[in-house]
Amino acid sequence: MITIRQLVMSMVLVVTTLLLVFLLIDGWTSKFHFQTIHMVALWSDHTSGPLTSRFAPTSGLPETTDSILDHFNMERIHQIRNITREHFGPKRNIIDFKDIDVFLKKCNPASFTLLNSTGEPCDVTHTRVKHYRTCAVVGNGGILLDSGCGAEIDAHEFVIRNNLPPTVPYAKDVGRKTNLTTINLTKVQAVCADLNLEATKLGAFCTDLSLEATKSGAVWTDLNARKSGAVCTDLNARKLKAVCVAAKNRSAIRDKEEEEERRRATLTRLRESPGMIFSYSLSTVGSSGQSKLRAIDRVIRDNKIPVTLAFSHQSAMSNKGLYRKLAGKRWRLPSTGMNTFALASTFCDQISMYGYYPLPTYNNRNVSYHYYDQGGYSPNHKMEEEYAMFQGFHNQGIIRLVIGKCHSD
Repeated sequence: MITIRQLVMSMVLVVTTLLLVFLLIDGWTSKFHFQTIHMVALWSDHTSGPLTSRFAPTSGLPETTDSILDHFNMERIHQIRNITREHFGPKRNIIDFKDIDVFLKKCNPASFTLLNSTGEPCDVTHTRVKHYRTCAVVGNGGILLDSGCGAEIDAHEFVIRNNLPPTVPYAKDVGRKTNLTTINLTKVQAVCADLNLEATKLGAFCTDLSLEATKSGAVWTDLNARKSGAVCTDLNARKLKAVCVAAKNRSAIRDKEEEEERRRATLTRLRESPGMIFSYSLSTVGSSGQSKLRAIDRVIRDNKIPVTLAFSHQSAMSNKGLYRKLAGKRWRLPSTGMNTFALASTFCDQISMYGYYPLPTYNNRNVSYHYYDQGGYSPNHKMEEEYAMFQGFHNQGIIRLVIGKCHSD
């Protein structure tokens, strides 16, 4: 006959066994789900049409809307963050430029460890980036035009943009706020040229006028020799030289005025975002980027612009293996926007993405690649594959991908 003691022990054993089984199943399910994250990104564009902004109210902070709060899946967000933090992080990729010299002296750029150490992290640098609950990652896509998303974008705690795009003329659609802008090599070269008054264009344009006159004289010699001989040739060569000098002086003045206008425009754009972090995302150490950043930093300080210049310990392009983990792809040239998302995921809880739409049409209207010009993207970028990954992440609640108009629910 079974005693009460035996019955109790049997019940305890059954309950314990069931708990262990549930824990094992839960762990296996989480692992399986984690491994399939990138697969959803690959086929999501085949299972859903173009995304709309049904989770995109324009009134009030986005994080106060129940539908948006419900959209985000924090478990999956943390899973993605665990991956991206292996490759990115503000302490390594958004370093205050004022620390460049101590970084070069004391740290190994490739490993971000202290020199002559057993692998201790480089702890002599600083970053102004903290951790944020809501972030807007704003691309430059023409899909933003007539979107009315400006107020919603500016309502986020932290706003990230790419390559210092114009904002004020398009504020209704793209917002004004910029806390961080990441820049690539092309943009840093353009900014350096616009800000640095020691540019050599003027000197190159007016180089060796006597050589120009000699070339022009040779042309006139051939022409006038047929007409009235060497005397006329010498006279006209001198006249042509005078005309050439005057024309070049006028062109030089125009060039100077254009340079001044570009300089003023760039300084104005930087002043429009006080407190902004202006971060170069490619290799700084041992590259031409370092000297260009020093020139930009000098102009920012001389003009007392409240902007922080920043650099990365190594190029964002060295993290290509990350996207094999996220999307099952090994993109040769991830876009600036893709790298910006990966970086943002390391310090933002809820990311809403705007202006990421690479297709030429939307709802039967043409869409330019940029909202501010007619530029295109390099065929080396796999924009449609990147977009498919973002669609998959939206569907899983990892990000919120806003396409189309922002409106109040």
